[in-house]
Amino acid sequence: MDRGSFANRFAQRDAEVADFFQEPDASASVSLGTSGGPFLLAADHQGAADSPLRGFVYWRSTDTRRQISRMTDREIHRRIDFLYHHYGFCRRLIHGLAKHCGILTPQPDTPDEAWNEEAWDSFLFVARSPEIYDQGGRFDFFTGQYQTNVSRFKSGRSLAVLTETESKRASHAFYESHQIDHESSRAGDDRIVQGVDLSKFSRHLGYYLRDADNPDGKPVRYDAEDCLYFGKFDNHGQVHPMSVFAFAVANMVDVVETTGMWKAAIKSTATRGEVIEQDAATKFVQGPSGIGTLVPVESTTSDGKKIVVQRRMVFGGGAEVVPLAPGQKMRVITDDRPTAQNLEFRRELMEDCVLGSDLPAAALMHVAGLTGPSVRFVMEDIERWILLQHLWQARKCHAIYTRVLAKEIKAGRLREPVGKDGKKVAWWRPQYVYWYGLPSMTIDRGRDARMSVIRLDTGLTTWGDEHAKEGVFWKKALTARVQEVAWLKKKIWEADKALKAETGDEVGLVYEEVIKRPNTTLLIGPESDPAVDPAPDK
Repeated sequence: MDRGSFANRFAQRDAEVADFFQEPDASASVSLGTSGGPFLLAADHQGAADSPLRGFVYWRSTDTRRQISRMTDREIHRRIDFLYHHYGFCRRLIHGLAKHCGILTPQPDTPDEAWNEEAWDSFLFVARSPEIYDQGGRFDFFTGQYQTNVSRFKSGRSLAVLTETESKRASHAFYESHQIDHESSRAGDDRIVQGVDLSKFSRHLGYYLRDADNPDGKPVRYDAEDCLYFGKFDNHGQVHPMSVFAFAVANMVDVVETTGMWKAAIKSTATRGEVIEQDAATKFVQGPSGIGTLVPVESTTSDGKKIVVQRRMVFGGGAEVVPLAPGQKMRVITDDRPTAQNLEFRRELMEDCVLGSDLPAAALMHVAGLTGPSVRFVMEDIERWILLQHLWQARKCHAIYTRVLAKEIKAGRLREPVGKDGKKVAWWRPQYVYWYGLPSMTIDRGRDARMSVIRLDTGLTTWGDEHAKEGVFWKKALTARVQEVAWLKKKIWEADKALKAETGDEVGLVYEEVIKRPNTTLLIGPESDPAVDPAPDK
C-alpha cells in the first residue's frame, strides 16, 4: 500500500469520526494504539482519552457541590467509623494526625500588661471548666481541640452551636457530622445542600441539625453566625469537607479483608495440624509407634482377624500419640502465609493511606531503617504540615477566645484594656493575642539547642520564635527569668550581709559565683555531621 492510499483511508476515517462527534476537526479523535490498529478517543487530549489499554475513569462531577452525593458521603463515613472502631491502624492514623496538630494556647498581648494577666485568668476560668465550656460537660477548651481534630480527621467536620450558661458565660453545644441533616433541601432551590444553607458564593448561612430536644424530630435551623463549623475545605465551592482518609477507604478495607483471610487460613491450618496418608494396597496392622510405655492391646485387622499388638500409653498428659500402621505416614500441614511479598504489599497499601493526609508515611509509621538526615527531613515535613494545620485551627480558636472574653466584659467581670494614651485597645484583633502550640518534636535536643543558640547569635531567629518551639510565651518566660534573677540576687545580698555580721569579714558573694554559666559546648557537644549520623534505632 502506498502512502497516498493509506492517507486517503485515514482521512476518510477522520471524517466519519468527526461526523459522529460533530467535531470541526477530527485529527485528535483517532489515534493508533499498540494493539495494532486505530481506536477511538473520547477527547482532544490523550489524558482524557478512552483506550483498550486502561480502564474507564468515572468521576461524578467537577462541580465541588455535587462531587459527593448524600448517600456516598454517608456510606464513606459509615465505613471509616467501622474501621476506626475495629482496626487499630485506622485508629492510629486518625489519632496520630490529631496529636500532630496538638493544641493551641492563647496569650493576651495588648499594651495593657495588667489587663493581659486579668484576661488570661478570666479565659482560663471558662476554658479549663468542662461544665462551663461544654454543654455536655465532657471537654474543656484544650481537650476539646484534640477531640475536634479527631472528629475532623474521621468524618471531615464537626459543629458547635454557641450558647451560654445561666451566669452568661460562653458555652458550646457540640454536634457530630451525622447530626447535620444531610437530607434537608428546598424544592426548586439548590442553595440548601446536604443540610447547609448557602449563599450565592457558597458562604454558609445556616445549618440544619438533628436536635434531640426537638419534640417532632424535624431538623432545626441554626444561623451560621451562631455556630462554629470545624473543617478544612479543599475547594472554594465545597459544601462539606471530607475525611482525609476518604480516598483510602478502599485500601483500608482491602488490608482488613486480606489480614482476615490470612488469619482464617492460619487458624484452619492450626486446627488440622496433621494428616495421615494411607497406602491403599497395604492392610491395616497396628504396631508400636510414638512415645510412652508399651502395653498389649487387642486389635482387629481389615479381614476381621483378632490380634494382640503393642501400643504406647502416655501418662500425665502431654502430646497425643497417633499410632501408624504399615503403609501409613504422618504429614504435618504447614502454611507460609503471609509471605514476605504479601507483607510488603500490605505495607505499601498502608503507606498510601498515610500519604493521602499530605504527610510522609514515616510520620505515622515506624521509622526503622531511616538515617538521621532522613528522619530530620521527615520531621521538617511534619513541622510544615503542623504550621498549615494551625492556620486553620487558630481561626476557630481565636473566635472562641474573643467570644469568651467578650462575655466576661459584657457581664462586668472583666474590664476593657487601655493603651498608654488612655484610649481603649481593640483587644479582639489578632495582633493582640499570641498563639503557641506544643513543644516541637526533636530526635536530637542537644543539636537543636546548639542551632537555636547559633540562630539567635546571628540574628536569624527571635526569642519569640525559639520560645514558641518549646511551647511557651516568650514574654512570660523572660519575665519569669528576670524575676528569678532578681530574687536570687536579693538572697545573695541577704546571705552576704548575714555572714559579715557573723564573722566581721567582707565575704563579697557575687551572682556569678552562685550561678556558673555552663559550657554549652560540653553539654551539647560538637555539631554532628548529618551525612554520617546513625539511624535513630542505633
